[in-house]
Amino acid sequence: MIGSTIFLVLISRLWKIGVQSLRRLSGEGGFEEAFAAAVLSGLVGVVVGMMLGDWVLPFAYNETISGFDNAVLTWVLLGGLVALEAISRNKMDVNADV
Repeated sequence: MIGSTIFLVLISRLWKIGVQSLRRLSGEGGFEEAFAAAVLSGLVGVVVGMMLGDWVLPFAYNETISGFDNAVLTWVLLGGLVALEAISRNKMDVNADV
């Protein structure tokens, strides 16, 4: 129960960060906006995939090691979304100070 609760908090926080980032970057039409939209929509697919399979932490006995690269790529892209949010927030703070 504790682990599931922590995982749900993590996923909901990633969703909130993605929505904030997409709102902040909307209308710019650059790479950052496209990346935020793609990762945010990918988060929905990831959650569905995690519910349907054992994809949160793949184990060697059911997905083999070939399933590990998919899970790692997902978490790296979600980490990139968090970094993008921090970068865009810092840009707005610098622009507000000028």
